[in-house]
Amino acid sequence: MKKNVAPFVLGLIGGILGVIGGLCWAVCAELADAITQETNYAIYAWVFGVGGGVVGIVGASLGLNNGKKGGILMLLSAALIVGAMVTLDFTILLIACTILLALGGILGLSVKK
Repeated sequence: MKKNVAPFVLGLIGGILGVIGGLCWAVCAELADAITQETNYAIYAWVFGVGGGVVGIVGASLGLNNGKKGGILMLLSAALIVGAMVTLDFTILLIACTILLALGGILGLSVKK
């Protein structure tokens, strides 16, 4: 059985960057919410940023043996992180994460058995 290494590596690196970027983003959003006491943007950062990174890591590990399922999860993770960036703001770390996850997802979907 052939292992899909390239989508796994791209998804794993993208997922780890997504979790790190999402955590940094969520902590900054929590501080901004505490200072301004206005809208609660921190929940978006936790759900979409950190959640997107975790879904990317799960997709990468599933994509090692089953490219289609892993590719779909990695593309879903990239979409979650894009949704978070549109809601809050764009950061270079999350843009790189989205590109890596999207490439890993496309490669995972294009693998032939």
